[in-house]
Amino acid sequence: MRCAVLGALAPALAIAIRIARMKRDCWLVVSDRQEADRIQEEGERRILCTVNASYAVRRADLIILADGVLPSITRPEPEECSTLQSTFHLHPTASSLIAWLDTKLRPEQMLLLCAHVEPGTTSLLRSSLHAEVAFMASSTFHRPMPILLGTKDGQAVPMLVTWFQGMRRELCWQSDYDAEMLQDYAATALQGGSGSDKGMSQTSRQKWHQLQAKYGPFGVKTERYGDWRYS
Repeated sequence: MRCAVLGALAPALAIAIRIARMKRDCWLVVSDRQEADRIQEEGERRILCTVNASYAVRRADLIILADGVLPSITRPEPEECSTLQSTFHLHPTASSLIAWLDTKLRPEQMLLLCAHVEPGTTSLLRSSLHAEVAFMASSTFHRPMPILLGTKDGQAVPMLVTWFQGMRRELCWQSDYDAEMLQDYAATALQGGSGSDKGMSQTSRQKWHQLQAKYGPFGVKTERYGDWRYS
């Protein structure tokens, strides 16, 4: 299976590196050929770079949208968000992103949103596009802990189960709205804050406390995931 990653350079590259270490084919969309050459020179040869976002999306089985595709709601926009445009994000609104993706996606493709976005964005994309859409909390993907994934009904998606087998990490399934809320809460907690569960559903709040009880505070490396960076 082939993956395409779009977004600001820093978050998109971080995702692409981890995907490539799973020995998956990965296209990373970059701003220019010089940027692609620099990534190759730094040793990330498993990552294929392209400046043609449409080409990458059409050829991929899984399309991952990282921070920088849409405006962030939890932190200032980084300079790297100018990767594909002169502005801080590729699309100013979800409607703009939908219009761009609508002519490129096929029903058998999977769209995975891995960004700090307004809760409800995943559901909006799913209802507007002819493809399966899910959410992944980047706060958990980049740390030694279960990967938090959000789907329409909170049930496992076979394609994602297969895709992440190489990481040897547990997958935690939630509704996409609850996963989006948990992402914001987890990001605050991982930065040393107490976080706020205001706006969370009761189910989401309970799940958060269950995760902490089972695996300890977010960000604490456990023996179970000691080799997580290279899995």
